[in-house]
Amino acid sequence: MVRSTLVLLGGRTSEALLRFLRNVLLARLLGVEDYGIAGTFVLAASMVEVVSDLALERMVVQDREGNNPRFVSAIQTLVVIRSILIAGIVYLCGDLLALLFGFPELGWAYQLLAVVPLIRGFFHLDIMREQRGMRFGRQVLAEFLTVLGTLLLLWPLAAWIGDFRVILWIICIDAGVRTVFSHVLASERFRLGWDIPIFKRAILFGAPLLAANILMFLNTQGDRIIIANQFSAFELGVFTAAFTLFMTPVSTGANIMRQLFLPLIARERDNPVLFERRCSETLQANLVLGCAVMIGGALIGEPAFLLAFGQEFAAGLPWIVPLCVMFGARFASVGPVVVAVAGGRTINVTIRNAVRMAFVPVALGIAVSGGTILALIYIAAAGEVVAYGVGIALVRYRLALRKATNRMWLPAALAIAIASVVLSARMLPFDYWWIQVTATGLLVFLFASCVDFWTWMYRGASTRLKKKLA
Repeated sequence: MVRSTLVLLGGRTSEALLRFLRNVLLARLLGVEDYGIAGTFVLAASMVEVVSDLALERMVVQDREGNNPRFVSAIQTLVVIRSILIAGIVYLCGDLLALLFGFPELGWAYQLLAVVPLIRGFFHLDIMREQRGMRFGRQVLAEFLTVLGTLLLLWPLAAWIGDFRVILWIICIDAGVRTVFSHVLASERFRLGWDIPIFKRAILFGAPLLAANILMFLNTQGDRIIIANQFSAFELGVFTAAFTLFMTPVSTGANIMRQLFLPLIARERDNPVLFERRCSETLQANLVLGCAVMIGGALIGEPAFLLAFGQEFAAGLPWIVPLCVMFGARFASVGPVVVAVAGGRTINVTIRNAVRMAFVPVALGIAVSGGTILALIYIAAAGEVVAYGVGIALVRYRLALRKATNRMWLPAALAIAIASVVLSARMLPFDYWWIQVTATGLLVFLFASCVDFWTWMYRGASTRLKKKLA
């Protein structure tokens, strides 16, 4: 467990740093407005990935037959079929995407994104299958090399093209290189197979998650779509930079937690006592780290933003603190999502995201009526907090994990206190360092109250040390 954690953490952290550096370099090379336009292409590519995601890769990790070559080949076929269908839909809807993001004259650019799902459809699932044995090395290496390659290509591409079109090249190259590395590093041969019963199982497993992912995308990216449609390219560029400051590390950390805890919980499904303990550890770990995101963002977010993107993007400084609360709550929500997927209750994720989705029309109404971007961020943060509470309630009642959720009452209360202190940092007439000390102290109490989390860490570290000394 310790070795797997270090491999996953080291690889994902390195990848996140390179990805963040790539985004910063892109912003510096393109300027605010072109960076905002480029951000819509990344957003559109993410949308394409989400609407085609049946969680088939996760099924290879979660399902009991995940090591069966026939099962994997059938899932691989389903992935290819899905990618071809999605590529055709994206090409036909290019003009609609351009209209949605507020740049109707760029329909050709959004049509070009159809290449991305087509390439990704041939990604080799074997390196995903290895997660079943807590082996992450090959997948981490493939993704690290992909990001490193596109980072090295960014400068010459920007010098050659000189505008937002550079991101189209980066997105397509990223998909191609990632797919190639998945084949190079795979230990099994790429196979396609036809098995209708497996197809049916996969669709039944993935359909609720697909609906949940679409809702999640609208929840997490709906604000950017609204801003792209209702505000200027300059405001979109500044918001994209502020959003990227948190999006890259938080999404990386969330992926680490999902990949780390999903197989850990799923393999205990037949042992109710251990299953509930693992679920409790997962919920508490994600809550602690989510609150750490809030405090860290409040402490160093503003200077880090200016250092990375420069004074040209300084208009985004008032958004940093509420954004760190929003992303902290989003990180904490990884806990109930992973527990739901591991327990086979994927509909929980859909319900949780539907609750979060209810806040998007509110944000749209505020934007249309002349509201500010800061108001949209506060609405989004409130939505994330409410959705987290709903996720915990679903774990309690639909998975019957009452002991695990009973241990969350005090940590949840401390987390609310931390969010309140962080948001008050710019409102109360106190010296800012008092706010910092208070929030950090609350985080220490939060960690101490998450008994299952810190005993799990202690138990794992002591076991590892005893083996080394033996």
